[in-house]
Amino acid sequence: MAELQAGVQRKFNSAPAAYAAMPTESQLQDAALRLRVRQRLEEGRLPLMVPEHILGGYGSGRDCVACDQPITSIQIEYEVEDDRNGRRLSFHFGCHVVWQLECARLRTR
Repeated sequence: MAELQAGVQRKFNSAPAAYAAMPTESQLQDAALRLRVRQRLEEGRLPLMVPEHILGGYGSGRDCVACDQPITSIQIEYEVEDDRNGRRLSFHFGCHVVWQLECARLRTR
């Protein structure tokens, strides 16, 4: 366990190659991304949850589970644990925000 935690800390605390811009209002209102996330929630491909823990740092190159694009070293990556199966889910920062907005929308239906 200590090895895993040390590896995560190294991964998420290393310096970026350059600084990434935060998501803009237009990114958070991207209708195609919101639709994709909503469909994945309804199909069960993404969990409907509020994560207990979020690891954040610079991108690892893994694909974002919301948009399927790689999270580069100049982008912010959020990693959460799927409460259904323990699988690690990686998101771009903006995609994570959209996922949480859609989770909130579905919970209030």
